[in-house]
Amino acid sequence: MNRGAKKFIYGLLYLAVFILIFGGMFGLFSSPEPTCSDGIQNQGEEGIDCGGPCSSCELLSLEPLRASSFTSVFPAGNDQVVVLGRVTNPNDNYLAEKFSYTFHIYDISGNLLKEVNGTDSVAPLGRRFLFASGIQIPYGQVDTVTLETGETSWEKVIADGAPVLSAESVQTEIKDSQIKVTGTIKNQSSFRAKDVRVTAILFDQYGIEVFASQTLISSIWGFEDSDFAVLFPRNPDLAESVDPSRTEVFVSSS
Repeated sequence: MNRGAKKFIYGLLYLAVFILIFGGMFGLFSSPEPTCSDGIQNQGEEGIDCGGPCSSCELLSLEPLRASSFTSVFPAGNDQVVVLGRVTNPNDNYLAEKFSYTFHIYDISGNLLKEVNGTDSVAPLGRRFLFASGIQIPYGQVDTVTLETGETSWEKVIADGAPVLSAESVQTEIKDSQIKVTGTIKNQSSFRAKDVRVTAILFDQYGIEVFASQTLISSIWGFEDSDFAVLFPRNPDLAESVDPSRTEVFVSSS
């Protein structure tokens, strides 16, 4: 092998070594920092992107809240409407301590008329009625209303049980076009019920929903009762259409 060929081979070797060293240093300094969303189990994580410095794997395995596809809308007079949605928590050991939600209100052409936002909570395996009133839209313009839930803060339930609530002695009174639903909420457990929502839904003689309203009871201690009264807007047409025997009352707490 002549001298020129040796120099050429040595040059290639030096170049290869240089590339290896430079490439290693580049990879060392340019590798992205591990995160809780990189799809890799690293940085002491117990699973992929969970545990260790990230959110617990148990939290990531929770089922999302379920918003019912059936959302009710009622005329409230003065070019206003009332909407009623339903959300359930399918998890048996986690309280949805705070979640955001949005009602989307559309006209018959699918145009968005209004969005109504709010926050609420729902107990493990519980159902929550979301009630929004005083929405300034003429009832005749509304075609459909959808409900969407957003970000949720979860809290693990430490207690071995939850309040058991029921509505008893429910009566629907109509006087001078004023509708009032009264009764008693019984807490049949030893657990205190907080933020108790009492939702009354009125129906006509054909079993069709005609209006809904809510009242709030701050708390009911274990094995205690609390009387309630849910009031509805004074409206002669509404009062005439209601079948008092069909009223339904739902109770939920957080």
